[in-house]
Amino acid sequence: MNLDERTRSAALGVIIRNLAFALLFWLTLEATKGIGAVYAHEPWQDDPYDAGVSFMLTAVPFLTGLCLLRLTLFTGPVPPRRALDVLRTLRIQAVLIAGTLLLEWSAVAVGAHRASWDVGTRLLIGLLAGLSVTTGAALVDLSRAVRRLRACPDHRTGPDWVTDLVVVGRGFSRHAGILASPLARSVDTLEALVARPLHRHPVVTAGWLAALGGLVIGVPQIVLERYGPELALLFVVINAASLFTLFVVVGFLLQAVPTSGRVRALPAAAVTACIALPGAATFRDALWAVTGVDGGAATVDTLWTTCAAAAAVGGALGLVFAAGASAVHRHR
Repeated sequence: MNLDERTRSAALGVIIRNLAFALLFWLTLEATKGIGAVYAHEPWQDDPYDAGVSFMLTAVPFLTGLCLLRLTLFTGPVPPRRALDVLRTLRIQAVLIAGTLLLEWSAVAVGAHRASWDVGTRLLIGLLAGLSVTTGAALVDLSRAVRRLRACPDHRTGPDWVTDLVVVGRGFSRHAGILASPLARSVDTLEALVARPLHRHPVVTAGWLAALGGLVIGVPQIVLERYGPELALLFVVINAASLFTLFVVVGFLLQAVPTSGRVRALPAAAVTACIALPGAATFRDALWAVTGVDGGAATVDTLWTTCAAAAAVGGALGLVFAAGASAVHRHR
């Protein structure tokens, strides 16, 4: 069963509004971070506040791009799950935006870099307020739309994210003219290397995709800033850990592929370790202050040790969480 025209149009309107807001938010981040004269007067220019900004510069294009690809399938009949999946993705993106804005507000609250505040800073805080109000409205808009679609009796009907993305790829290849044949072969290859493994082993596949993504994202900055081998490797590992967390958590929340819904030990440990690792790098100064490490004398080896220890603790907590979740599941 597909959505009727009225429901499809209403869902499409919510999707387009929130895609436009995501683009506005991303352009604002790019402009304020990329223009040196503006960036120098931001209260949130350093970690831990800037970590959220850096993460969202990657997360917003990723999540928005997924939605835009799936939106190409809205020209014909739309199964309820297809619309609901896009709305859920946009809601998760709005929650991430809200978290980033909260980090920036915390920088304002503690008066970070107060000596560099000027009229431009006050304008930035005004812009932050406007984005915060808009984000709140977006969350309400998306939550209402999700509730309306979940009220449909067949809201679980339809293909999942991975299946639809393969369909989109095949559609593009058919309209690619002389490139149709090589593009079709590329889609077949991606289906064999990514889509099918994601249905069979989603966490393992997310792992190697994150490793590849961490390398692709990290190399330009490594070359530009001439990182040494140890720092370069750590930078790639941190990027890969962040992407792995994003892939697994968002994939789980969006039900990108069918899952049992149970929390398994090793995937849980991998996710919590990958959350802890970039977290330790972001909050390294606070961790070193607590553990008695002289931050001024810290080296790349010190940072490696800090990140590795945090990942080990995070992994252990993941195992404990999985054990507890399994116990609860058995006693239901």
